[in-house]
Amino acid sequence: MAAQSINDLIDDLKDRFNLGSSELFGLDIGNSSVKLIKLEQSKGEYRVVSYAAAEFPEGTISEGNINEETVVVDAIKDIVKSSKVSCNNVCAGVAGNGAIAKKLQINDGAQDEIEDQVAWELESFLTFDTEKAVFSYDLLAKDESGGLEVMGAAVSRDTVDKYKHIVRSAGLSLKVLDLDSIALANIFFHIYEDALTDSDDSWLLLDIGSSITNFIIVRSGAIVFSKDINVGSMAMTEEIQRQMGLNFAEAEDLKVTYDSKGNLPEEILDIISGVAEVFFKELKSTLEFYNSSSSDDSLTNCYVTGGGAQTPGLVDGISEALGLKAEVLNPFNRIKIDEKKFGERVVNEIAYTCIVAMGLAMRRVDE
Repeated sequence: MAAQSINDLIDDLKDRFNLGSSELFGLDIGNSSVKLIKLEQSKGEYRVVSYAAAEFPEGTISEGNINEETVVVDAIKDIVKSSKVSCNNVCAGVAGNGAIAKKLQINDGAQDEIEDQVAWELESFLTFDTEKAVFSYDLLAKDESGGLEVMGAAVSRDTVDKYKHIVRSAGLSLKVLDLDSIALANIFFHIYEDALTDSDDSWLLLDIGSSITNFIIVRSGAIVFSKDINVGSMAMTEEIQRQMGLNFAEAEDLKVTYDSKGNLPEEILDIISGVAEVFFKELKSTLEFYNSSSSDDSLTNCYVTGGGAQTPGLVDGISEALGLKAEVLNPFNRIKIDEKKFGERVVNEIAYTCIVAMGLAMRRVDE
């Protein structure tokens, strides 16, 4: 216990005085898996240099709650070792009820005054005790009248402590704790920077995970709306499992196994379609709420990512349900990767499941 306390003290001192390497890697701890990505930056361009991922046993994490901490820590240790990553500094992502991000309009002032305004503005949106919240912000724009446009964020202290403990237990140093929604938005802005320049349009981003879908609308370089929808691709797997009398692994395999003509069995497509209809209704309801509360008529495009985006017919179904042009968000439109080094299968895996991890990996210690 004493040795662990000393190590924690050393880490705290390093963090406080920003000692050690400024390099870090992104660590995305999801409900069903953990992903690690390290990017190398040169002349404004990013390149994937390290990657590894590990699946969690069913029930390890549910609705953002870590039920088996040792399993998570061991999985992180394994992927750090297999990726051969060259540093131990981490930018981890957090989502769910323990975190919130909002675009705010506040008055300019001293740093402590700005921080107080951000905390005041965010308090009414919190689902946890205000006194146990950690607040932060990024400056987006400043006008001549003394107003500031900022991206405010809040995370519960319990969440911060939990992530710091897990990362340290894996022998790493948590340098930055970011929000998944902000990481996703940042990488979207980077990938489509040229198209977004001087554009006042809004864009819908959907990150379809195993049990949660992040519904995010961005405009003018910031998140203007964000909601976690408690439906993901796992619901389809569980329904296949229930109707076909299979175990979870067999059902997951059947969901993505095509025949020699590239088709899924008709009965599997019917099951997927049934669950997808519920999913589409949730998306449509959320979009209608945003439209009615914002009067935003500039939203025409939707970009989809996450493992669930690979589900047959899902992207086309989203487009039809929402009346938007929907397509898969491809990080390799702007970020480089050596296909010979990683292989086609892994490159495809990274493209769909590691957008958030890439966004986390773009952060720097001195930001």
